[in-house]
Amino acid sequence: MVSKMFRRENEGSTYRSRDPPSQFKSQKRSEILECLLQPKVDLTVLRNLCLSQGGLLTSDLRSKAWHELLNITLYDVDTCDGGGGENHNDGDGDMQFGSRPAMNTDDDDAIIDLDANRAVFFRYKTSDEERDSEAYREECTSQLRTIIKSSMARLRLDNGLHYYQGFHDVASVVYTNMPLPGEESKASTVLYRIANKHLQDAMHENFDSISSFLNLSFFPLLQKLDHELHDYLKRAELQPTVFLKWIITLFSHDIHDPNVASRLFDSILASHPLFPLYLSMAVLIINRQELFELEYEDPAMLEVIASRLVSNIVDDLEEKEGGFTAQSMIDMAVNFMHEVPPEIIMNIAGGSKQGSDLNISLTKINNKVDSVFSDWLQLKMANPRQKPSSMNLRATHRPAHFLVSDSFLVSDSFDFCSEKKSFGISHVPSLETSDSSSSDEDEYII
Repeated sequence: MVSKMFRRENEGSTYRSRDPPSQFKSQKRSEILECLLQPKVDLTVLRNLCLSQGGLLTSDLRSKAWHELLNITLYDVDTCDGGGGENHNDGDGDMQFGSRPAMNTDDDDAIIDLDANRAVFFRYKTSDEERDSEAYREECTSQLRTIIKSSMARLRLDNGLHYYQGFHDVASVVYTNMPLPGEESKASTVLYRIANKHLQDAMHENFDSISSFLNLSFFPLLQKLDHELHDYLKRAELQPTVFLKWIITLFSHDIHDPNVASRLFDSILASHPLFPLYLSMAVLIINRQELFELEYEDPAMLEVIASRLVSNIVDDLEEKEGGFTAQSMIDMAVNFMHEVPPEIIMNIAGGSKQGSDLNISLTKINNKVDSVFSDWLQLKMANPRQKPSSMNLRATHRPAHFLVSDSFLVSDSFDFCSEKKSFGISHVPSLETSDSSSSDEDEYII
């Protein structure tokens, strides 16, 4: 059965402002600017603005707000300026998405060149006439290569991380929202911080850790949220790693509308690093009827259809048939995070039959611990009912069930961008396959 909270809060509740779109955008833009122009930006207010209808609206606002969310200073920008030398390899090699990360700088650079050449997001940065210009495409490709290589140089140096195919999709979304040309170092720093907070486990020598975590957590979480869909997909022998590309690209690989991709980034950067997993649950549950109508006797076809569901996401402020809005997806994911907090997911994964040796140091949380859960737990333990800033946020800019003091939000005082594992799952055992043959309640240890 579908989650009670989902039924109560989300059925037929695609959120729409009562104001006309132009008036709504003008009002919300004013509130975002008011927040960003404060001497000390109130991150609780800013995160509410990111998670509510329309998100941050435009690239100029995102450029400023993402720096605040990622706690980027001028010093951080300066230290990320470098390592972006060009390697003009314009080959047409057929690189497969999500392949094993490159093992050395030369391999990284060659693949980055190919991926940047294929990137499509830059086509949306200017008018239709200029998009078709070969010179413009080459300029954009060169800038994108510089951004990726500069951030990767620092990621290699600081953390020994590797490039993987799909990271260029993340870089493309960053690129579309940063003021270029001449500001490549700012974009590189944003990309570097996103990689450190959300994507470290995808940037090791292989995907074993993140794939294992997905295998261990996907179906237990889905079972708690939608038992019927869980049983259906288990019978269909659908492998959780089908959705790996959603996680490691923050959904940007399959979304070709830059407004929708940027809108999802607003919510992801404002939330817990596990938020993409909750968003994945929302996509599946919103489209549950479409999945039920498929013949699960053909697992390959089911995998193809399921993996393409995110292409149905439409912009919050546009009226389109045949899709679902990014906001409905975000609202549902927020509800799911309330119902099954991140620490529960880690307990499920660590307590499962295959993951008994999962090493998560939740008992050692403090202000300086190298753990992604410290930001979430610190606010919850210190003051779970913290009052928001005195800034007057219009109620129409957030779903009624969303509270600014939600425990998964990051504390203002905690530097959540310190070097840390995105999921903290470096010690997850490698699984070649997941056991999908059983749907018994006692399969998962809660």
